[in-house]
Amino acid sequence: MARRAGPVRSGRAGDRRAHPGELLASARMKAILAAIDFSPVSDRVVALAAELARHFRCPLRLLHVAAEEPAFVGYGPGPQPVRDQRARDLRAEHRAIQERAAALRAEGIEAVGLLIQGIAVEKILAEARASGAGLLVLGSHGRSGLSRLLVGSVSEGVLRHAPCPVLVVPAAMAAGGGEGAGSPDASR
Repeated sequence: MARRAGPVRSGRAGDRRAHPGELLASARMKAILAAIDFSPVSDRVVALAAELARHFRCPLRLLHVAAEEPAFVGYGPGPQPVRDQRARDLRAEHRAIQERAAALRAEGIEAVGLLIQGIAVEKILAEARASGAGLLVLGSHGRSGLSRLLVGSVSEGVLRHAPCPVLVVPAAMAAGGGEGAGSPDASR
């Protein structure tokens, strides 16, 4: 028998906190920010964010944070073949995010695609603040143990410092399944 979640209470007398649904229902959404990384869960992140943008009649900002330029000791900006490959990768990522935004616009959703280079947590939080996002939607890879310790968790970092509510889509909800299914290079 499933129990319906009620308001979140802190345990102190007279202290009632709003149920998450109440927070979203009462929010005046200026924009929704969906952070994607082209992993398999990204398709589900975009679908949920689009559904929410449609419901709240607000713009949707798709954000992909690309890795920073690699540092090469003694090589200045890096060997030319590495720079050329990085430029091709960035063009593919930019094209992929713009195609997703265009598909959403074709569905009647006001959408824009953004590609920013940097540290993912920092750039997602900065964009959320700059855009006045009322909700952040992002995926979780479901890493644990040593992998999480070494790689870190973007979703955890965002949750700790977000200026607005955050919806984290678990990797188990990924549509389509296979490795690289959401990658801009998956068709290659």
